[in-house]
Amino acid sequence: MSGRGILDADMRTLAQWMAQGLQWWLTQLRDMAPGWLTKGLAGAAPACHYDPHAGAFSPAPGMRRWCAMLPSGLALARSIALPRMSASALDRMVALEADRLLPFADAQAVVAARSMTQQSDDPARQTVVVAGLSAAAASALAQAILAQPTLPLQVLVPLEQGAAVDILSAMVRVGLLPDERARARLWWVAALALFALNLGLIVWRDVAALEQVDAGVAAQQPALTVARRITARIRANDRVALTVMHDRAQGEPLQMMARAGAALPPGVWLQRWGWQGDTLHLVGLRPVQADVSGALRAAGFATLRYADSAGDATTQESATAAATPLGTPFDIIVRLPGFPAMPQEARP
Repeated sequence: MSGRGILDADMRTLAQWMAQGLQWWLTQLRDMAPGWLTKGLAGAAPACHYDPHAGAFSPAPGMRRWCAMLPSGLALARSIALPRMSASALDRMVALEADRLLPFADAQAVVAARSMTQQSDDPARQTVVVAGLSAAAASALAQAILAQPTLPLQVLVPLEQGAAVDILSAMVRVGLLPDERARARLWWVAALALFALNLGLIVWRDVAALEQVDAGVAAQQPALTVARRITARIRANDRVALTVMHDRAQGEPLQMMARAGAALPPGVWLQRWGWQGDTLHLVGLRPVQADVSGALRAAGFATLRYADSAGDATTQESATAAATPLGTPFDIIVRLPGFPAMPQEARP
């Protein structure tokens, strides 16, 4: 089909082509799927009865799924007792003993078997029905099947009580019909191989990407170490800066003088101001009733030493003589607020 033919076709023709393509695609999917799955999904396929005289089926199968039903008397059948075995083992045994089980000496004869024993019967023995076609009848049946558009799902030999024996696998085994299941298994194996290859490629790419990330991390490790050192130094500098700022806030001269001046009682006159480390030395004059030490303690200063001429005087006359017109002399050493207490031996 050429591209020109597709362009010249009308819509009805295109619809027919699309329907045929869809039917072909569904047929390919059906052939690739396992037999038990297709049977379970599609349900029972219609039976097309075989006429050995005309070499045709009624009704005609067409493109749909179908089962070939043979007429009674065309195939030979007999019942035998055998030990219990699996279906595959039974098929192999029948293939090897075909000439003994049925009177067919030709290698092209088709012989198949079906177990008719239920689970409740003898657990050691089973009843098996063996059915077969002669080489000539099997060849004519194969030609009639190959003349149809699709192969049947089953080729059934009818038995009594509605049972039947499927001889399709036997016809495939002797070479009369192509093995569609083998081709489907081949495609399934190819699909599984491609899936495993795809999975392996995904794993390989993931491992390669992980190794690439590890290599990038290893390459950046020296720079990361330098960055961590710089960060540690910056944090240390920040801690030093905060400590200095705190110390300056606690020991700012003007601020400290303002606090001490605000704490002193009214009328106090300072003559000397001394600041060393965490201690403050104040010397001055105070009014007679002013309590310099108590006022400084109330403001948070800790008194280390206090000397007052009024307190040192033994008599009232001596205290009066020590006083001046500006007040009574005092000499006090206090610790600045916010500093830890000094050991006893380190105090002045």
